[in-house]
Amino acid sequence: MTSPATATQVPQTADIVIVGGGIAGVSLAAEIGDRARVVVLETEDALFRHTSSRSAQQVQPSYGPPAIRRLTATTLDLLRALDERAPDPVLSPRTLYVVGLDDSSMVQRMADQGTGLRMTTPAEVEDAIPGVLPGLVREVAADDRASEVKVDVLLSRYAQRAQLAGVEFVSRAKLTAVARVGSSYRLNTTAGTITTPIIVNAAGAWADDVAVLAGSQPLGLTPLRRTVILAAPTRTPIGAAWPMLYDAAGSVYFRPRGGDVLASPLEDEASVAENARPRRAVVEQTLARLNALTSFEVTTAREAWTGLRTVSPDDVPAVGFDGDVDGLFWLAGQGGYGIQTSAAISILAAAAILGAVSPLTMDDQSAFESMDPNRFG
Repeated sequence: MTSPATATQVPQTADIVIVGGGIAGVSLAAEIGDRARVVVLETEDALFRHTSSRSAQQVQPSYGPPAIRRLTATTLDLLRALDERAPDPVLSPRTLYVVGLDDSSMVQRMADQGTGLRMTTPAEVEDAIPGVLPGLVREVAADDRASEVKVDVLLSRYAQRAQLAGVEFVSRAKLTAVARVGSSYRLNTTAGTITTPIIVNAAGAWADDVAVLAGSQPLGLTPLRRTVILAAPTRTPIGAAWPMLYDAAGSVYFRPRGGDVLASPLEDEASVAENARPRRAVVEQTLARLNALTSFEVTTAREAWTGLRTVSPDDVPAVGFDGDVDGLFWLAGQGGYGIQTSAAISILAAAAILGAVSPLTMDDQSAFESMDPNRFG
């Protein structure tokens, strides 16, 4: 992944300061950078150090609440349009199978909720993924629109576009204090002091902390741990083009990554805001769940990482101006949906910040408006 150059000292002023150098902040910077002087503050020594670079690298339009599904579909359309003229496409088709391992009809209920899932038979998933043990799957639905995403390429696209637009990135710039100065804010950081009329709170797991510094109330965002492993099957080789499988009950998902299997136990353990690290017990749990469902016989994890999915109280992102603090714009609580909604949300957020008309549809605008952070009262 190619990252833009970062400064070690903040400029004195900016039209907009974005706090957070993950996909939310950088995709917005790419969208708005040619219309305002934008500075992105990142606490770490480079961009994308936390959740953005630790994803499963899969986008499924059936995943998430209705507003998320709508903005995911729009983001996929936008990314595919870019892929048509890009030398290194971001998206490639990879079907998702959602499976039920009992008679609860959970998968059928998911398909009945307008998710676009196609109900099919256990035989189809057993044929498509020969490593799945016969007879375990009771019901199946397919998301034929799902895609694998080259996250490193996508992140580089956003960062390079932002830099070409004149956005300034400052690393090792932890926000320490915010003070109101007339109609602007003075932000004290470990890289110096900057004044701006608009703060975009794209701080991920730290977004509530940033809001408090700016004089607002926290929304009750919760960081949740999510671990992913890479392991090499020792018995049944995995096909590089096989689909992804997701247990609707939330015990495991897996998909190929080269000759390895990429898998997660889908744990949602609440965490403090931190640079999360994998835990041995969770890694071993993932291996055990894979072996209970497949004939892969994975014994060790070649690699493991843990990210924090920061969720709002209703599992929908918080995007929009704060109702109590002028000039504070929330871009937080993506809850694992950040990559799959990034293009659409950045366009809509840029229009909201600048007071411009969005080029997207009314349905997209309606989905965006449902993310108003002031809905929490």
